[in-house]
Amino acid sequence: MIMELIRQHISIEKYGGIMIWELTQDCKGDKSLLKVINDSFNMNSSVEGDINGDKELNSADLVTLSLFLLGYKNTNIVNWKDGDLFEDNTLNLYDLIAMRKLIIS
Repeated sequence: MIMELIRQHISIEKYGGIMIWELTQDCKGDKSLLKVINDSFNMNSSVEGDINGDKELNSADLVTLSLFLLGYKNTNIVNWKDGDLFEDNTLNLYDLIAMRKLIIS
């Protein structure tokens, strides 16, 4: 009972309340309501340009992207979308240049 009250209070304080949807007819892929909800709750957990997953943009991300672009197959990219700084849905030289500018500034 107490835990339920705490959950309700947190959900109202942090998220403005709770809505319940019936999701058996939810679509798949990027248009999925569950994906949109999940992405909106996890928005603050990513750092722009952080492709190695250490929660900060630094030279390690620059090296990781460089190795990936050079074709090293064992390059560990945790979230490629955080590295897509040019926003063209691919990792390329433009992202590397944008990442370098972000690190320098």
